[in-house]
Amino acid sequence: MRTIFAAMALAALVAGPALAQTAPPPRYAVPGPAVQNPDAVMKGRAAIGHDPDPWIRNEILRHSDSGWPD
Repeated sequence: MRTIFAAMALAALVAGPALAQTAPPPRYAVPGPAVQNPDAVMKGRAAIGHDPDPWIRNEILRHSDSGWPD
């Protein structure tokens, strides 16, 4: 019985590092404010707004050149 437990412990010790996971690679690497805030609406290099909803971000970008007052 002792040899079975010793064999299981040795197998777990050997297999442990093989089953370890590595960190996933970054999804994107963009320099500037977009890295710190993925919800930012960028016009050139300037952040003109932010919102988590992609539809609203599109509206912010479309209305930035509309000439209408904010």
